[in-house]
Amino acid sequence: MGVALHRFVMNQIQVDMVSFQTRILPVSFVLALGVTFLFALMVDLVMRRKLAHINMAESLKSVE
Repeated sequence: MGVALHRFVMNQIQVDMVSFQTRILPVSFVLALGVTFLFALMVDLVMRRKLAHINMAESLKSVE
């Protein structure tokens, strides 16, 4: 779906003096997957410390 969206956007950008390639290399998919896992790991490490300090019994008793 992302490849089709990329092709659509690149076809809509029509400039007389400039042309854009619509080729997506397989390494782009690997890079996107790696960056996604890296950010997910970073968020997990930050949130794990914060969640460890929450008293679950107390949080269920609070009224909001």
